[in-house]
Amino acid sequence: MPIHYEQNGAIITITIDRPEAHNALDEEDSTALSQAFERFRNDSAAHVAILTGTGPRAFCAGGDLKRMLPARRSQALTSGDLGPSLGGITRAPLIEKPLIAAINGDCVGGGLEIALCCDLRLAAPHARFGFPEVRWGILPGAGGTQRLPRTIGISRALHLLLTGILITAEQALAWGMLMG
Repeated sequence: MPIHYEQNGAIITITIDRPEAHNALDEEDSTALSQAFERFRNDSAAHVAILTGTGPRAFCAGGDLKRMLPARRSQALTSGDLGPSLGGITRAPLIEKPLIAAINGDCVGGGLEIALCCDLRLAAPHARFGFPEVRWGILPGAGGTQRLPRTIGISRALHLLLTGILITAEQALAWGMLMG
């Protein structure tokens, strides 16, 4: 299973473990991540959760487009529904306990949208952030266009959302996306 849930006392660690795919989520992984968040939310002995990704290259690259897009397109065409939220956390605030994103590499696309749902974001110095999918005409559809401006301001958010550039952890810290 590519989603690991570990408990050490009141601390939960949820790990996305698909380093070969930059920790991108397919439908099954997204469902498993949603179940992990639900498990954390419902466990009265769990007080804080840390979300991370396996390996130094990527925290999460968002949705695995090769595996998700065909199914989501078909679903949207037949029902008008875009499907479940990414990882179960991007559509509505479901958790009323602290959730920390421990970002150990690229945090891009839907991965950044998931990180923006977390209460705190910490990053390794080599981490990068952005929405590169906009260069291919794909709109961040899991709340990033709303959460990013609230986090770093409209001008900076538009810079990322319109250009598709990636910024460094140092820049993300300076812009207020990360905790110092």
